[in-house]
Amino acid sequence: MSSPTPALPLPGKPDDNGATIMLAGSNKEVGRNEAAELIRGKISNIYSKEPNANSEISEAEEPGTHSQHQQYLLELHNSGLSMEDIQVKWHEYYQGLPDHQKHEVWQEFYSNQNRHNQRLASLASETPAINLPEVKRGRKKRQSPKPSSQADNFVQNEATSWDKLKTRNKRKLTLKQHIKSLMFGLGAGLVVLFLLMFTFFNERYIIPFVKPNQISASTPIITVPGAAVSSDPKVIIPKLNVEAPVVYNVPFIETGETEADFESRVQKALENGVVYYPTSQKPGETGKGFNSNVAIVGHSSNNLFSSGKYKFAFMQIGQLEPGDTFMLNYNSKQYVYKVYEKKVVKPTDVTVLGPASRPNSATLITCDPPGFNINRMVIIGEQISPSPKKNTLTNKQTETPENLIVPSNPKTMWERFWGWVSGD
Repeated sequence: MSSPTPALPLPGKPDDNGATIMLAGSNKEVGRNEAAELIRGKISNIYSKEPNANSEISEAEEPGTHSQHQQYLLELHNSGLSMEDIQVKWHEYYQGLPDHQKHEVWQEFYSNQNRHNQRLASLASETPAINLPEVKRGRKKRQSPKPSSQADNFVQNEATSWDKLKTRNKRKLTLKQHIKSLMFGLGAGLVVLFLLMFTFFNERYIIPFVKPNQISASTPIITVPGAAVSSDPKVIIPKLNVEAPVVYNVPFIETGETEADFESRVQKALENGVVYYPTSQKPGETGKGFNSNVAIVGHSSNNLFSSGKYKFAFMQIGQLEPGDTFMLNYNSKQYVYKVYEKKVVKPTDVTVLGPASRPNSATLITCDPPGFNINRMVIIGEQISPSPKKNTLTNKQTETPENLIVPSNPKTMWERFWGWVSGD
């Protein structure tokens, strides 16, 4: 019989004779004391880092008996220190503990974690399962769990309210309700349409029929050659039955003023009639070395709510044709002009305010189309009575700045509204 094979000693443990032992995977001989030190080192490494102070504080705040370590953390927590300072204090405290007390700290931590996990598992087991609707014989059957808490009651009540709301929304409207909705929509649309029609078209179409006496004289105008002429300055257009005052005293741009200041004065004067443009010549004046031109501007249309009686004085001058006549009464004399040119220009074409293409001319200017400031309608006539030979020579000729525009209608309702909105 062969002799039994002797049992090999365990690594890290001395044999019966106290001999050294070879550790597996190592050529180093380890004695009994060295092996013990190795094991102690591994244990020290395990417990070298303390549990997080936040977790320990939450555990220490739970009711029950607390260890001295938890009591220490509670004192730190109630001291008013910041969390960073508490963590530093806790680290210093833990590092000063002997190994067996460090072991106690970790045992407390593991024990509290286990209790926490058990509570979560208990809460999960108490939550009732939600059964999905069962389909049986083509009909849906919903089985609602019996509420087991106040939260479940709240959820069930909210679900019931939502179901009721969906059912109410799915109800079909009655014919009467449909008709009411339709009538409301049509009524709102008609109100908006009326406002648009009124604001856009009252200045051109509505107002002339409301106040026609502002456009023309109440009786047909009959001119009598040689008849006495009043001292009131006027423009008279027999074909259109128009008779309106002419305002001659509007100063041109003065020192320190802007073009806007002058335009404002012109608009104010247009409330009282048509306006003589101050850079042009006056009736009865013949230009010395240039063709004289009496420039008269007037409104073609205006807002119902704007001030003034002569908002439509020149509304119809576009009907004049070459050969027609108009008159200017000035200084108790009447000057008759025969139309020889009719044209439409841009508002920036200020040449119509300067010398004319024929001597001793007069020019009537208004906005075109009526009620809009897009263009200017220009009617030019040549003096035929009295004879231009009797006119007074004048050197007066003020150039109109190129950055000016020919006077226009005042702002429309929409322009005023958008100006108010934009703050202009």
